[in-house]
Amino acid sequence: MSIQGIQNNIQYLSGKIRRMQEEKPDDNAADKTAGLDQKQQKPVYDEYISGDHSKPQFDDADKASEGEKPSDQVKKAADGKEKESEKTESCTGSTDKVDREIKKLKKKKEQLEQQIQSATDEEKIKRLERELSQVEGELRQKDNEAYRRQHTEFF
Repeated sequence: MSIQGIQNNIQYLSGKIRRMQEEKPDDNAADKTAGLDQKQQKPVYDEYISGDHSKPQFDDADKASEGEKPSDQVKKAADGKEKESEKTESCTGSTDKVDREIKKLKKKKEQLEQQIQSATDEEKIKRLERELSQVEGELRQKDNEAYRRQHTEFF
């Protein structure tokens, strides 16, 4: 957009603002600024309806079979027949890889603790303690259910 076009828009909007300010505020001015019609007194919101929500509810409840989606109805109507036996797919989760990793870290922790006990050199002890604290931090991060869930392999 050119500078002249921007200036024209600014003039137009400033004139519109002046006209709005000169108008007398009426009773429905607050409703208009809130985006409400004169006929509609309050905005429409979704509302919570208490009760059993374990089964899906459809707009055409009388047409829908129990637990059936409307899209399924359309597919069945298009096919003209229902499939009696549908294939189901099973999925298995495994945390074996994570468990092996945690077991390896615990074993390394034990080895480091033993090395610290048997070490005599101060520098070596400090190095081993730093390594031990890193391993313990990694164990704290990985030895929990959230980490196992995130790193579960599915087959």
